[in-house]
Amino acid sequence: MRARLKFEMQELVQKTLDQVPEWIWVSRFTTFLDPAMAGGQFVGAIEKRLREYGHSKKNIAKRVFGFGTSQLRINFAVNKNGLHGKYRVKDFLGTNTRMKFDIVVGNPPYGDRTNIHLHLDFLEKCLEISNEKVLMIHPITWALYSLKYDSQDKKYSPKLKNRLGNRVEKIVILNPNAFFPSIQKFSPAGITILDVNKTSSEVIVENWITGETETFSSSHEINLISSDPIFFKIWEKIQNYPEKIHDRLGSNGKYFVNMPKVIGHVNKKPAGWMFKSDFHRFTYVEDSGRIFSSPKNQSIGFAKKKDAISFSLFLETELAKFCLMAIKLDSMLSGGPLRFVPFILDEDVYSEIGLTKKEISFIEKTVKNNSDEN
Repeated sequence: MRARLKFEMQELVQKTLDQVPEWIWVSRFTTFLDPAMAGGQFVGAIEKRLREYGHSKKNIAKRVFGFGTSQLRINFAVNKNGLHGKYRVKDFLGTNTRMKFDIVVGNPPYGDRTNIHLHLDFLEKCLEISNEKVLMIHPITWALYSLKYDSQDKKYSPKLKNRLGNRVEKIVILNPNAFFPSIQKFSPAGITILDVNKTSSEVIVENWITGETETFSSSHEINLISSDPIFFKIWEKIQNYPEKIHDRLGSNGKYFVNMPKVIGHVNKKPAGWMFKSDFHRFTYVEDSGRIFSSPKNQSIGFAKKKDAISFSLFLETELAKFCLMAIKLDSMLSGGPLRFVPFILDEDVYSEIGLTKKEISFIEKTVKNNSDEN
């Protein structure tokens, strides 16, 4: 399995370096840094690619840099990959780095017990010391939470986007389970590419899972559904609906619709769709349409059985699933996601929201296309 993981990581490293403009490789003077070099996969691939462009070992030794956590690990990486660059022990986040580099690239630690956003701290500091571009493999949910998501872990997202400004050039979305099959992840990973000299607010989103590429007007609008203006019109109507499912959670009543706090499985295929069909469900398949006499997990209680039935039927509609597809990026159904799904008992859910025929068609097509069954 270790050999397999090594192969998958090497493939991802090469795909990341493919995003670097060719003139960077051609130049005899451009500099490179991996601020968390670990086993040396990135710096090894950089040195190899520079050699393929005709640069000498002496030239490479002057302009490829890496920071590691211990001399022992650095020595291991140097010997293993036959490295010639400048590699030394340094706490990248804890010390000042006066030197600047043209390309800063890597796969840093994602988080620890005290800071779940550690990789984002790396991203910002990398931007500070880059002359040209930053390319980072890391969890990509920070870029996808753009739809007024306000749960605790996502408050960092809009503030970070404001600080990065127009320098977000491209977001690559990938299925981490396809590259690391022994580690199951329930949210997308990706590659963030920052361009220090970029002035336009537009951001390219390249989805390696679906094979689609879209351009968003700014990083604040990035989502998994679409850059089409019709999506944002639909989402605005949904969010303007006065009552959401989260508002009605409670144990009062005689008849209950019970929803799990965690639900959903993921595919390990590199293409297609990352999430299996149960990922965007509100209840387990076996509980579909069931009305319970007591509350469990997340519940909504009703005095009348017919209202409980109406609500359970709403949870099976394309509109309800569409909401989860727009906002649910991990296996948690509790908390944030239910704040963005309307609470509707009316049979004509589209009329209740005030959607047009074109908007209804968009929703139904989106739900169909984003199912692992298609």
